[in-house]
Amino acid sequence: MLTAFSEQLSIFQTELTELKQSVATPSSTAISEEFADTLAKIFRENRIAMAEFNEATKRREVITEKTERQALLLARLGVAGFFTILIIMLFFVLKFTNNVESLSEQIFTIENHVKVNATDLGNIKQSLLKLNTALSSADTQSYQEITVSVGELQNSVETVRNKMKELTNNISEMRQQLSELSTQDDAQRYRPYR
Repeated sequence: MLTAFSEQLSIFQTELTELKQSVATPSSTAISEEFADTLAKIFRENRIAMAEFNEATKRREVITEKTERQALLLARLGVAGFFTILIIMLFFVLKFTNNVESLSEQIFTIENHVKVNATDLGNIKQSLLKLNTALSSADTQSYQEITVSVGELQNSVETVRNKMKELTNNISEMRQQLSELSTQDDAQRYRPYR
C-alpha cells in the first residue's frame, strides 16, 4: 500500500505540475472549470489516499507493536527457559559432584580397609610363620623331651619292678620266717592241759 501510495503521489505531482503549467497560460473559462474539477478530483483522491495511508500506518504501528510484544514475550520466555535449564543443569552437576565425592570417600575408606586387612593378613602370616617355626622347633624339642622322659619313665618303671621284686622276695622271706617261727613256737610252747 505504501508503494502504491508513493506511486500515486508521484502521479499526482506530475498532474499538479501539468496543471500549474496550464494555469500559468489560461485560455478560457472551460479550461478553468475543467481545471477546477480536476483539482477537486485530485484533492479528493489525495484525501482518500492520505486516509488510507493513515490507516495503513496505524495498522503498521499496531502490527509492529504486536510483533514487538510477541518478540519481548519470546525473549522473556527464552531467558526464563535458559535460566531454568541452567538451574536444572546446576542441580544435576551439584548432585553429580556430591555423588562423586561420596563415591571417592567410599573408595578411600575401602582402600583404607583393604590396607588394614592387608597389614592384618601380613601380621597373621608372620605369626603363622613364627608359630610354624616354633612348632617345628618345639616338636623337635618336645620329641627329645618326650624321649628323655620316656627313658626316665622306663628307668623308674624298672626300678619299681626291681623294688617290687625285692619286696616280693622280702615278703616271701618274711613268710618263711613267720612259718618257721610259728613252728618253733608250737614246739616250744608250754601246754599245761596236757
